[in-house]
Amino acid sequence: MFGGIALFQGISAWKASHAFLINTSPSLPNWAFVLETKAPPTRGALIFFRPPVSDVLTRNFGSKPQLFGKLVYGVGGDTVTRDGPAVVANGHAVAVAQTQSRNGETLAVGPAGV
Repeated sequence: MFGGIALFQGISAWKASHAFLINTSPSLPNWAFVLETKAPPTRGALIFFRPPVSDVLTRNFGSKPQLFGKLVYGVGGDTVTRDGPAVVANGHAVAVAQTQSRNGETLAVGPAGV
């Protein structure tokens, strides 16, 4: 009985600072992710977030979209710019911005900065 209580307490403590997510998107490399929810973002890490509500989001993902996952390419103090569709962090091309949604809608380019 005490082993069960200890296991439950251990899982509860782990759950307070971690998340287990199942991936349903072809754009991410793995089928599942274990995240430390209290860890600050670091370059190269995956982050998951709820995107801001917009008409484009609703049309493409419905009124209750799942979390979005992205790789962190820039952190505080880094310079992130664009060169056409290329996203550049500290002078290195790190990604290419999508120009259309999966439904063919034109996508607005997001902000760049320091």
